Amino acid sequence: MATKKQLQEILDKLIGDADEQTQLFESSTQRLYKTLGDVYLWWRDARKYDGYLEDLYTKRNLVQRGQEEKFTRLVSLVWQIDWRGHEAPKLQNWAKALRGLNHEYETNKDAYQVQDPSEKIRQFFNAMGGIGAVARTVSPLQLTDEEIASSKQKASAPKKKSEIDVLSDQQVRSKHIELGERFFADETPYIKNIVSKGKKLNLTRKGYAVALVRRSTNGTLDILSLTNNDSLVHDTIVETYKRNDDSLPPILRTLSETIKTQTLPIQLEKHRQSLNDLTDVLGSDGKTKLSVRRQRV
Repeated sequence: MATKKQLQEILDKLIGDADEQTQLFESSTQRLYKTLGDVYLWWRDARKYDGYLEDLYTKRNLVQRGQEEKFTRLVSLVWQIDWRGHEAPKLQNWAKALRGLNHEYETNKDAYQVQDPSEKIRQFFNAMGGIGAVARTVSPLQLTDEEIASSKQKASAPKKKSEIDVLSDQQVRSKHIELGERFFADETPYIKNIVSKGKKLNLTRKGYAVALVRRSTNGTLDILSLTNNDSLVHDTIVETYKRNDDSLPPILRTLSETIKTQTLPIQLEKHRQSLNDLTDVLGSDGKTKLSVRRQRV
């Protein structure tokens, strides 16, 4: 049995070992953020050469399912790991982080036009709170390559319907925010370009704000106030960006287009009866006296 003095000596050594391990861990984490940034920037340059990346992926038999870039092949290529074995979770997590980084870069490009963009990316990972936080900045709707390729899904306890509905709404909203930010980053379809005249404006990290605008008596528009509240900004992005259904599966697009032909704008709802092809004319007794068929031109 160890004496108190011996226990204290062991504890002092453990504290030293833990401090050394912590420093190595933190250093390794920062190196990972920096390397992910370097890999992502390399990928942006490499994809400019038609067929170059695909040739590299083919040599390693790396296949992607679906059209959207998942970055699993890129992680496999650089780190030389695959879905087999204990490194599969690492591959998945780093690929999701790269997907989140890609969204950040595409929707906030001005922030990365600096001398050392990979260092800026490292700072971004730190500011967001790490790999997992960056991965969660984009919608989780798409399946990973592993989830698509494997038919073995972990069984979980059935959820209440209300919980499923809430989860679905959150995922749909997240996807709309993601697509909306991409739309405004790529199109920049501004209505009016204004100059702040040196006045500091409160904007989000990506440079967005929601304005309260009022038309003046002379017909001009006055900006009364601005807010950089993330929730309001995201609501506005979702409500105003141009929807694009090109990525929808053909069957869903067909259903959507078919339904559109059978629906009416809310403003015409009160006229629905008069727009029917066949209308019944009722008598004083409430019975049908005449059926009128309208011909549309």
